[in-house]
Amino acid sequence: MCRTPSHRPRWTSRFFEQRHFENPNLLPEACFIALDGDEYVGISELWASQASLEELYTGLTGVRRAYRRHGIALALKLRAIAYAQKHSITTIKPGTSRTTGLC
Repeated sequence: MCRTPSHRPRWTSRFFEQRHFENPNLLPEACFIALDGDEYVGISELWASQASLEELYTGLTGVRRAYRRHGIALALKLRAIAYAQKHSITTIKPGTSRTTGLC
């Protein structure tokens, strides 16, 4: 069972590593990070589909509170769409814990 964002515990490094690097649906080249200098301020992810090579699932998209409302999430999503188009992906679906193996 997934927890809602308001009840999600702080991510530890180990939790992040398990969620990402040990997940067979991970597409490292489709994880986009926004930086302000050396500070990570936003992320948007695409995950592989086990059902079709022509579709991907969205993963986490988030921007640090201090950087919100500046178009960063939109820019990250547009970059993800450009990635999908470049790789002949026909469909991007909203990801869930069941489709992406996340949680």
